[in-house]
Amino acid sequence: MFVLSYIQGGKVQYWKNEAINLIAAGQEPFKDFKDFIAQMEAQFGDPSPKATAIRKLKTLQQGSSSVDKYILQFKAEASQTNLGDTALIEYLKARLNPMLFKSIYQLPVMPETLKEWYEWAQKLDWQYRQEQTESKLLGHAHTIHKPHKVTGGGHKRAQAQASAWAQPLANAVTPNTHAPQLHQQMHQH
Repeated sequence: MFVLSYIQGGKVQYWKNEAINLIAAGQEPFKDFKDFIAQMEAQFGDPSPKATAIRKLKTLQQGSSSVDKYILQFKAEASQTNLGDTALIEYLKARLNPMLFKSIYQLPVMPETLKEWYEWAQKLDWQYRQEQTESKLLGHAHTIHKPHKVTGGGHKRAQAQASAWAQPLANAVTPNTHAPQLHQQMHQH
């Protein structure tokens, strides 16, 4: 009776009322709590939870929400399926924000496992959102600027500066596979 008192609304209300009437008449509509749950699931549960979860994976979209929220929803649905990592990766990347999807494909080394896809999507989404916040705070414009054409002797200097910027960025994006060599190089200098 206690559990039934929390059930309200819709077609479940009729099921609840029938159970309460049976209890009030001295009958036992449920053998025990386990039987109550089983009957409730049989009456109102999803007859095909795997198919429903796959359908939800097909329609789930990150959109402009954070990838953390998207991944939590994705994992909840994925856990209801018997799909392997390869299929789940395809569902995951098909519904990522297009800019995030493109950023992952620009990594020097592509993620191979579902876990790596989660990790890189979260890292890059966090970096993007952090950059957006800091740009607003600092008053930076969000426009893409074309590089200035360098003429004369400044061309080699500009190439050297670009190279100096590119290497730390490449190291920041590349997974930590070269950490021991980088650590040794730091201590040598």
